[in-house]
Amino acid sequence: MANKETIKVSINRERFMEALKVRKSSIRKLGEAYDQIGRTEKTIRRYLQKGEIPPDLLDKIGKFLDVEPDYIAGKYDRNLDKMKDEHLRSILRSQLKVDKFPYLMKQQEARYEGKFIYDKYFEYILIIHDISIRQFQSLNVVQQKSLQIDIEYAITSIIAKHFVCDAKGRKGLPNLHYWAEMIDSFNTDGPAEIIEKFTVSEDDDEFAEKYKNNKVGVIDNDN
Repeated sequence: MANKETIKVSINRERFMEALKVRKSSIRKLGEAYDQIGRTEKTIRRYLQKGEIPPDLLDKIGKFLDVEPDYIAGKYDRNLDKMKDEHLRSILRSQLKVDKFPYLMKQQEARYEGKFIYDKYFEYILIIHDISIRQFQSLNVVQQKSLQIDIEYAITSIIAKHFVCDAKGRKGLPNLHYWAEMIDSFNTDGPAEIIEKFTVSEDDDEFAEKYKNNKVGVIDNDN
């Protein structure tokens, strides 16, 4: 195992312990969850003491605690350390809270089979209901847009019925209708290929900006 773990990333002890405290966990409990973490308590303590940890272990701990790995690694703290404005840096650092950085932030950025999360999400909705991508692509762009908006509002209405806060603890689910609004704002009079940015384009990075902005949780004042 040790020979394979040549790559390490930094870990912030303060953020790590904060995550454990908020999630009512401990290093001992991480070690006991060997089937999920894959490392012993002793090994985890050793990495924490060194201030470096294998990326796969950081990810498993983040998933177990439901905390974004970058937060535990101290990435946001290091970015703030580069700011010259001490007053602004202090304000932004005060907003760094575990609950604002759930593991889903990592999941939202991931690619699945080379596609971004919305691509696969929409594709799977069709597939599990016995509708092929070929059938969807046979629709004209206006019909494609209408279908996607209808599906989005149907799903979000059900989510709103059962949840009052999102994973970051924000009341009112402020981003709930983001995708529907993005699709609705698309100009169907433009080039037909642009609609692919809201479907299943293999090389689509259109939504990366949205998730990039979400990662700047330090300036998100919604509670």
